[in-house]
Amino acid sequence: YILRNYLFKGGLCGTNSLYMDRLLEDCGCADLTSDYPACMNHYQYPMGNIYAVLPEKFMSEHKPYIACITFYELQSKTSHSILSCHKALDFKPPRKKSCDIATKYVIDNGRIYYAEKITYVVNDVEFRSIMQAYNWQKMDINWCLECERYGALPRYVLDVLNEQYLIKQDLKARELDDTIEYMFSKNNVNGCFGMMCTAMYLDEFEIDPVTGGFVPKL
Repeated sequence: YILRNYLFKGGLCGTNSLYMDRLLEDCGCADLTSDYPACMNHYQYPMGNIYAVLPEKFMSEHKPYIACITFYELQSKTSHSILSCHKALDFKPPRKKSCDIATKYVIDNGRIYYAEKITYVVNDVEFRSIMQAYNWQKMDINWCLECERYGALPRYVLDVLNEQYLIKQDLKARELDDTIEYMFSKNNVNGCFGMMCTAMYLDEFEIDPVTGGFVPKL
């Protein structure tokens, strides 16, 4: 529950307060084609068993880590804040709407610009991003988990993903990207990422022997 709701926070994106309430002209949009399947095919992910380790071992080796860290006097280095309020374990909204440091927080469009004390669950990748974006006076590591290694996703996962991706791209090449078949194939590709990397089903299902469909397990 903690990892699902508090660990994954997204990337270095978010509104920059310097550009809020302004009209920006001559803007362009750059989109990475098929970023999800590319990441799943070429990047490495935590593999093997997970062990509880001493806090001082956090980030000591090139291994996947998860840690619960309390930061003191945390403050963004720039006007761009990346840590969401709702992803903190102990965030309590300020009583006043004004961004006054006396309230223990300075909130920037739902992100933490400053916090006197705040606790996050982070992995090693996110911690590197936090080091790039924030300064702090000290931190306490409440607990730390270490995974055995980084490795490629198993072939039985990638084979299914790539099969669906080729179907999607074939439909698109034939200019059939406005069809239901294309929508289904695209949902299957995105679902491969979503089911494993974001939301997991918490309910159990079984196959109905009559209809062949999935029904909630009683």
